[in-house]
Amino acid sequence: MLNKNIIKLGIYITIMLLLFFISQSKSNSKAILKDFSTEKNFLCKYFEIDNINIKTTENKNLYIYYSKENKITGHFLTTKFLQNKKNGYGGNLDFLFILDNNMNIIKFFLYTNKETPAFINMLKIKKFFNNWDNLSLTKAHEKKVDTITGATISTNSIIQNSQKLFLELNQIEIKPIKSTIDYKETTFIFLFLILFFMSFLEFYKSSKKRRNFLMFFSIIFAGFIIKKMLSISFIFNRISQDYFLWEFNSDNILNLILFIVFIISLYISTFKKRNYYCYYFCPYGFLQELFSKIKIKKLTIPHIFNNIFKIVRPIFLIFLIALLFFDYSQYTDLFEVFSAFSFINTANSAKILFILFLLISIIIPRFYCRYLCPTGYIFEFLKK
Repeated sequence: MLNKNIIKLGIYITIMLLLFFISQSKSNSKAILKDFSTEKNFLCKYFEIDNINIKTTENKNLYIYYSKENKITGHFLTTKFLQNKKNGYGGNLDFLFILDNNMNIIKFFLYTNKETPAFINMLKIKKFFNNWDNLSLTKAHEKKVDTITGATISTNSIIQNSQKLFLELNQIEIKPIKSTIDYKETTFIFLFLILFFMSFLEFYKSSKKRRNFLMFFSIIFAGFIIKKMLSISFIFNRISQDYFLWEFNSDNILNLILFIVFIISLYISTFKKRNYYCYYFCPYGFLQELFSKIKIKKLTIPHIFNNIFKIVRPIFLIFLIALLFFDYSQYTDLFEVFSAFSFINTANSAKILFILFLLISIIIPRFYCRYLCPTGYIFEFLKK
């Protein structure tokens, strides 16, 4: 009979291989994104340089451009891969916005199209393409742009498709690109490492005082300040994106530390049969634990509901992975409560669930952790 640790090791390796193959399949399905010749021409023409580099982001409509030689960095936003686009008069009418390092629009470019050249020239003369210049994504989304008589269908296409882009981008938090680390960011990295080591110490040698301090430290710092936690989106994107490890900035260093926490948590769940991340690191887990300390009579979940949640939890995990795999990542934040720590940039549904599960945890301790959390299910599955 096989040793249990060998079986656990097999499960661990299988899961890691599965995640790897998913990431490779995702990368292969996006092979078309690797041809950026047109976009490079736009960017080189605008900046008057010979060459520029492009990297993908977690959003298929947003990309990073950079040139170390010319000290140029920023993003560009394109409708090239936008779903459910509205066509112009001559059919597909794709365009691109160049954004500076502060996420402000600095230039509009049209891709090759089948529109009547005279109509396009008319739009240039009337400065239609300058409507969004020097605007942030939020202000660009809020701005009311009028169609141009004589090119109503085409201008309406550009207006509606740009609104789709702005709406989607305004629903996620996009930080300016930085290649250096300042004093504040160095402090964040140092504090995150302290949190990491403190959680390990508490894991191996429990102390009530230390746990209370760790609870508030994790909630305030990891949750509300730097917003770093192991959501399914985070795990999937760290595996499927290869660039995050090599861009030297504080956000990627924090992501690397958190990903190491994920790997360690997998190991501990597999071989130690304990759940490290959920009970010693997770900000939302600690927040629920804090609410459960409110002195009120607790409820016990009936056995039949326990069985139901055993089915719902893995289905929820598979559902989120499917959204990510098929490039519907913008919808995962509607259901993952972790995203609500970024309160301003979070979907209302996530905010409602965030608050609802906290209130439930008053009478049913750690309700979300125990019965719904998809990340927690991964670790609990490995414990079995």
